[in-house]
Amino acid sequence: MYEGITGIKTIFEDILKTKQDIKGYGNTHLMIELLEHYVPSYIKKRIEEKIFFQLLTEPSQNSRNMQKEDKKSFRETRFIKQLQTISTATYIYGNKVAIITLLKKEPLGILIENEEVSKSQRTLFNILWENAEK
Repeated sequence: MYEGITGIKTIFEDILKTKQDIKGYGNTHLMIELLEHYVPSYIKKRIEEKIFFQLLTEPSQNSRNMQKEDKKSFRETRFIKQLQTISTATYIYGNKVAIITLLKKEPLGILIENEEVSKSQRTLFNILWENAEK
C-alpha cells in the first residue's frame, strides 16, 4: 500500500521502471488535479522511454483536448462517460495492476504484482476498450 502523494508518485516511477506498455482507466480530471505538478514530467519521461499508453477516460473538454495530442504523446485515448463519476484510476502494466484513489484528502495506491490478476484486468480493459467512444 502506498499512501499520500509521495506514495502515488512511487507507483508512477515503478510504471516507468517497468518500461512496458500501459493500459489505464479512470478520471483524468481528478488525476491531473491531484498531481498537477508531477503529471507533465511523468508524461515526458514516459514518452522518452517510448512507453505506449492506452487510456480510457471521461469525455470532458480537457480530455478531448488531450486526445488531440495522442500521437505526439505516444498514447491512444478513448472515452467512457461513466468514468466521470469514479474517483479512482487503474493502471495495468507488465504483471502488475495499480489502483489509485484520486481524492486529495486521502490519496492511496495499491499495487498488485500477480500474472493472473494482470491478465484478467487486461482482458476486462480490452472489452471496455472495444466498446469505448473514439
